[in-house]
Amino acid sequence: MALVTSGSLSDQYQKYFSKMLLERQLPILQMEQFGVKATLPRKNGNKEVTFFRYDNPSISNIVEITSEGTTPGNNARQLTLSTVSAALKQYASLVKLSTLLEATNLFDSLSQATTQLSEDHALHADTLVHRVLTLNNTDGTGTASTAAFHRYAQNGTTSSAFIAATAANSAFTALDLLDAVTSLRVDKAPTIKGGYVLVADPRTARSILNDDDYIQAHHYNNTDSLLKGEVGTYYGIKTLLSHNVLSYGSSTSTTLGSAGAYNSSTTPFLANIVLGDQAFGVPSLTGDSPYSPKVLLSTGPDKNDPLDLQTVVALKTYYTAVRLNTAFYRVVFSRSEV
Repeated sequence: MALVTSGSLSDQYQKYFSKMLLERQLPILQMEQFGVKATLPRKNGNKEVTFFRYDNPSISNIVEITSEGTTPGNNARQLTLSTVSAALKQYASLVKLSTLLEATNLFDSLSQATTQLSEDHALHADTLVHRVLTLNNTDGTGTASTAAFHRYAQNGTTSSAFIAATAANSAFTALDLLDAVTSLRVDKAPTIKGGYVLVADPRTARSILNDDDYIQAHHYNNTDSLLKGEVGTYYGIKTLLSHNVLSYGSSTSTTLGSAGAYNSSTTPFLANIVLGDQAFGVPSLTGDSPYSPKVLLSTGPDKNDPLDLQTVVALKTYYTAVRLNTAFYRVVFSRSEV
């Protein structure tokens, strides 16, 4: 006698869809919180953000009064005001949704499109800061040529020895962190909440977190001053994880090449950044400036979509990043040990 099974009548079964969305690989981003914020221009005929700085202290104009009651010679101190400016650039991206999709989709595609665009632009803004600090441009072009603020793990300021070294001899160490911070102190770099901050790739953090003198964040007695993404501190130097640290390969045996894809075997050199305060500037994205980020929604029929077949979600931003003082940060290149 034939047995009728679930397989025999399989056409009657509907697919079951869980409405629980799975977690995505979202990057930890750190840089925006440390930038000096400049208000976006509004109705002043300008598309730039500008930062101002007076000159440093000097004793060159201090003279001794050698004759009582007599004003010494011309020793007036000159006030010098310098500026750092950066032109705002316009960036945009969009998602096109069919109206049929909106009528039938299981998930809210319109809401997800808005979220996705926002996450994309946040990643882009963070990337611009890393590019500026490492390469001094926002388009990511050029090579990481040797600069005064570049350091190389276990090799000081010598890029050729660093590139030729093994992974073990070019991995980030606690001494590299102390050396970078010492150079910042020598350059009188201002601190961030009383200390300096290392923005590090997770593989860099792995190299130093097992140091006996490293205090992991969950051991802090007071967490009031805990920064976003902070994983520990070493002699007062806070370490923050970032998934957006730039990676480089070598263009020659002595110089690094162009930035490449994150976590790529062909770009093993990680550009970790040790920050003092006011190292870079970015525009403030809050307020009612016409340059503030805007989410735009285009619905209904028009000359490009006369049958109303599409809904377009777009996000538009004006953004830039600019180095304010190269004496206030260090880029420490290192290689991963894992």
